[in-house]
Amino acid sequence: IFSLRIRPIVSNVTFRNLEEFSKCPYRFKYARSESYVPTPSEFVDAVVHSVISRMNALRLTRGSVTEDEALEEFWDCWDESYGLHPPHFKDSSDRITHLHMGEDLVRSYVRMISRYGSPRILMNDIHSVQQLPGGNGIRIDIDEVCMRGETVLLCRYVTDGLRTRSDMESDRSMNIALLWALYNIPGA
Repeated sequence: IFSLRIRPIVSNVTFRNLEEFSKCPYRFKYARSESYVPTPSEFVDAVVHSVISRMNALRLTRGSVTEDEALEEFWDCWDESYGLHPPHFKDSSDRITHLHMGEDLVRSYVRMISRYGSPRILMNDIHSVQQLPGGNGIRIDIDEVCMRGETVLLCRYVTDGLRTRSDMESDRSMNIALLWALYNIPGA
């Protein structure tokens, strides 16, 4: 008797999923359960990404945002997210430390878009699948696609530390996102 096992094409995997799984398969599985409690850093990351996504939507319609608007949005998102998925802070001072960390990240985002000029946003909050050679696909996440002059910029905001130029050049997920942009953005 001959049996053939066919593997389904995986299209909902991201590079971040692969990195998380390689660090700790149990934590990866647990993080997708209903009883998962985010770490304070994961909580701040999710809140800041939500704020950036909402601010980018405003930038699409109005062209700019102020620091006060972004911070107001941050505090609203913090309270909303805290009510849904409260993280386990060690104590109230740990909670305040992480709150200030999130505020600083939001301020940095506003300063960055102010300092470098606010390029024209073409798209934001993109979650798509890029087909790879061999027929498999991998999910990509791009926070915004901008146009500055004749240059298309892909942005993914990270809150887990500073990145060097070589870190960014070797970032596989952004390289796949660039491939997605080449196929999906006219003139890129």
